Amino acid sequence: MTELVVFGDIEQLLVDYLTEQLDQLDVGIPVSTRVPLLSNGTRPPEFVRLMVTGGAQRDIVVDSPLVTVEAWAERESRAVAIASLCRAIIHGIDEIQGVQFHRIESASRPQNLPDPTTDQIRYTATYSIDYRGAPL
Repeated sequence: MTELVVFGDIEQLLVDYLTEQLDQLDVGIPVSTRVPLLSNGTRPPEFVRLMVTGGAQRDIVVDSPLVTVEAWAERESRAVAIASLCRAIIHGIDEIQGVQFHRIESASRPQNLPDPTTDQIRYTATYSIDYRGAPL
């Protein structure tokens, strides 16, 4: 039987890591895979959303997802600053929770793409991230 390799939840790994790193930099904004809502049902003024938007398994032990990271803010200068911080953090990843990262490339740099529904300021970037799976 062929060896079975399982890949970690890349979205959750990155949500946890970006949250931790942004907190250490005193940015302290929500990071999640969904648009967060405050207790009154409104969006926070600033947040980061990330999601897998494509990619493929490179070989038996390496997955290569495309991960899109969106930085939302009330001012363009703040949104691009948050997006740039996320970019630097992502490109600096070697390991998260024992998962080895090998190659990280920007598929698209942060770009100004306001939310078409709310017109809230949003900068979006996509990364190709190679990381190792673990044998089952």
